[in-house]
Order: sequence, then C-alpha cells, then structure tokens
Amino acid sequence: MTATKAADTNYTAASDTVDVSVGLAAQATLTGSASPTSIAFNGISELSTTGGSGTGAVSYAVTAGGAFCSISGSTLTGDASAPAR
Repeated sequence: MTATKAADTNYTAASDTVDVSVGLAAQATLTGSASPTSIAFNGISELSTTGGSGTGAVSYAVTAGGAFCSISGSTLTGDASAPAR
C-alpha cells in the first residue's frame, strides 16, 4: 500500500509504502453428526454437519472401520457388524 500526502505551499509531497499480507480466515468450528449413531448390518445413518464458514462443500470419509461400512454422499451404510468412524 502506498500513502501519499500532497504538497502544499510550505511542504513538498511525501509518500511511504508498506507491505500488507492478506490470508485466508480460520473456519468456525465444524461439528459432524450421524442419525442414528448406531446401525445394524445394511442399516443406514444420515450424516450432517453444523457450523463451519464460507460456502465450501462438505465431504465425508470413513476414517476407521472401512471394511465394515461405506459412505455415499451423506449416507453411511453398515456392511458388517463392527463400529466405524
């Protein structure tokens, strides 16, 4: 950014430059939920989130127990009898 002060009858013009960095803002807390939180084999649970900031899309992934369930869109399906995260 450059600031400039115009000259007047007593002083010459003056200016100064300063670098300003603009970065991305931190997200508000994002909270995930599943309804229901426990399902049987071939059962389904709807996944959702609240919070966050901006207009970015939300995606879901199985982080543990992938051999026992799968996700399509925001629906988790139980493929076997074990807990998943």
